[in-house]
Amino acid sequence: MMSIRAALRCIFAPQRREKLEYLDEPLVEDESIGIDELARNMRQMRRLDEVTGGVSLLLRGVEEIWRGRPALSVLDVGTGAAGVPLAIAKWAESRGVEAEIVGVDNSQKALAVAARSAEGVPRIRLVAGDARFLPFADNSFDVAVTTLTMHHLSPEDAVRLLRELRRVSRYGFVAVDLIRGQVLRILLWVLTRLSPGNRLTHHDGPVSALRAYSVEEAKQLAREAGLDARIERRLFRMTIVWRKESNE
Repeated sequence: MMSIRAALRCIFAPQRREKLEYLDEPLVEDESIGIDELARNMRQMRRLDEVTGGVSLLLRGVEEIWRGRPALSVLDVGTGAAGVPLAIAKWAESRGVEAEIVGVDNSQKALAVAARSAEGVPRIRLVAGDARFLPFADNSFDVAVTTLTMHHLSPEDAVRLLRELRRVSRYGFVAVDLIRGQVLRILLWVLTRLSPGNRLTHHDGPVSALRAYSVEEAKQLAREAGLDARIERRLFRMTIVWRKESNE
């Protein structure tokens, strides 16, 4: 008979699952997924991310690393529909900061959606590239960021991502992601059903809750990447902040 502790572990800290989401390769490249359907999905997920506080956590981390500099170059890894670059551009404008933002993604379809979203925003540039092997030289950007990307990766690739974020950033990086849990899965199931019918949104939201890492697992991934990073928990989210000037 299952103990109460084991039952609680299954509810609050289930084992990580590797079920693919529609945004993962090779599913996202399937011809049955059109650009318009993908764009609707990304808009819905971006809205959900904003409502649940993911964007504000990322911007808080960027502000910590920024430290009042008059200009800032930012790399967004796994940019999707360019929601993060747009949020950073708005944040920078409100503070009078000259910001140059590059969004990188390995999906050509995602980049096509991002190009639509960022049209007319001159300081945002989009580039094709793999999060595990970023096509940029060391210290190419002041700050590197990523949100809701790490849970798409295996532990080995998540370590590579963290190493790459460190490599390309001059001052530090911020990574925001979900914290795995059944309660989060149920919450995302409910929230995604409030969005107009989109099979991608309905499928990927709940699945992502069981693909995400726990805080302890994220700490271990950071250690394997050779990072003395600060990891903070806020409800169903974690923020990983690493500042180069305080570590090297």
